[in-house]
Amino acid sequence: MSLAKVIIIVYDDKQSLRMGSYWEDNEGGQNNGATLKTYYELIPKDKKEWYRLKQQFRVVAPKDVLDWIDTISVKGLIPKFPQTTTDFDFKIWNDCGEMYEALKAKNDKYGQCRMLATYDFPYRLDGKDYFVTCGDNFKLRWDRYQPRAVLPWSERADSIDEVGSVYTVQGFDLNYSGVILGRSIGYDKANDCLRLIPELYDDHAGFTKKKNISDADYVKHKIIMNSLNVLLTRGTKGLYIYPYDDELRKRLLNSTSS
Repeated sequence: MSLAKVIIIVYDDKQSLRMGSYWEDNEGGQNNGATLKTYYELIPKDKKEWYRLKQQFRVVAPKDVLDWIDTISVKGLIPKFPQTTTDFDFKIWNDCGEMYEALKAKNDKYGQCRMLATYDFPYRLDGKDYFVTCGDNFKLRWDRYQPRAVLPWSERADSIDEVGSVYTVQGFDLNYSGVILGRSIGYDKANDCLRLIPELYDDHAGFTKKKNISDADYVKHKIIMNSLNVLLTRGTKGLYIYPYDDELRKRLLNSTSS
């Protein structure tokens, strides 16, 4: 930094998936995790600019679909179902097995269509296979840890038979994504919003508290919401969603006909 004439720092607080790497929004934060505020305030006013980037280029979808994703994955509210889905294949499913079969058909046509899930099903790096199970007709193993693989997970032919986690796909694009909203994401009927259950979120390492975290419960909720946002913004052509929680699934399915 002492040599540079211009420094450009880019960060997205919604990409923070673990307490150890948790970044907080510079404006209106809760004093949790890393922040640019202290460094930024040291720079003279005429030597700095702050920009908030709003345009995304990954998901080729109408505005109401993008607003739906933002409303549920950032604000936690149940949005009105999008009306303009002709250019983007968007669907809430009642049956996870049927969603998977439809996704495989899309994969045969486009390639790079994969199943994803929130980190709500047991998974350990011990060389064994662990499975994501939903209902009576869906049981698929988590992605196998292959550190020496040449191709990215989504480009390997066998990964259509696996479920990817937020760590598998962060930073990557898919054509279609089938996203399972797992056990930690329920429905608060009284407030018509998501009800997060951090104790069911299985990424225990992600919840390891660091010294710069003052409100661990707040950050746990943010991490779950961030992971949801990452998963819902991978598909460039289409997004399929299966909510594991019965009440949430009913509520989202009802929204499609209202």
